[in-house]
Amino acid sequence: MKNLRIAPFFILLFTNFIYSQEYNFNISEIPSSLKKDANSVIRFENFSINIESQRKMTVTTKKAVTVFNKLGDKNKYVTVNYDSNTKIKDIKILIFDALGNEIKKVKNKEYKDVSQVDGGTLYADSRMLYYEHVPTSYPYTIFYETEIETFNTAFIPRWYPINNFFTGVQLSTFKIKHSANLTINFIESNFTNFNVLVAKEKELVTYKIENVKPIRYEPLIPSLRKMFPNVKVVSNQFFVEGILGEASNWKELGKWKYDNLY
Repeated sequence: MKNLRIAPFFILLFTNFIYSQEYNFNISEIPSSLKKDANSVIRFENFSINIESQRKMTVTTKKAVTVFNKLGDKNKYVTVNYDSNTKIKDIKILIFDALGNEIKKVKNKEYKDVSQVDGGTLYADSRMLYYEHVPTSYPYTIFYETEIETFNTAFIPRWYPINNFFTGVQLSTFKIKHSANLTINFIESNFTNFNVLVAKEKELVTYKIENVKPIRYEPLIPSLRKMFPNVKVVSNQFFVEGILGEASNWKELGKWKYDNLY
């Protein structure tokens, strides 16, 4: 069954690649302040979440990372999780050299499809589609775009625009669009020392951060999640594995998860 679920998006996987014309990935376009002490620089990372209803959510990710050395190679992996209630609608990956020239289009046969089932996995059919780039020279830029559609709306992705030490960030955005019938709650953490721009409309919330210099790792330094900006999101009505849920605050959400999942 898993082949049937993911086969449709492979049909058009590499048909209309125009990204090399849309973006300039020459490393000269990166501000020098972001390259100092950097193993990698996030050129852009755009998350867009559309909660269309209590039972449907679409998550789109578009990201480009320039890797300067082997210490930045944790960015060479692209992974997408899926299961019986989560479909991969689209995935595209391109690799560029230091001058911004496209040097590789990832082919469908280069993806690995593996099970995620273990003692800590919630769903018995959880799987992961992933690609591992094997660099032959540095620096390189890996660009990818993914889109998933899921019926499970209880677990909305969080925003972590700064998720590694020695990594500069040119641009990161996080957009949450939702149905007028839903109430979306946010917990914003560690915004004080960072210039995070927030735009809140009736059914759309946007977070944006730009030009963050690499943070050096030092002994006894707090964890990334305690230091850097992040946003946690939850809907007042949600759906997971055939169970409808409702919670008006974080305490009620925790109780619901404990009663129904754990």
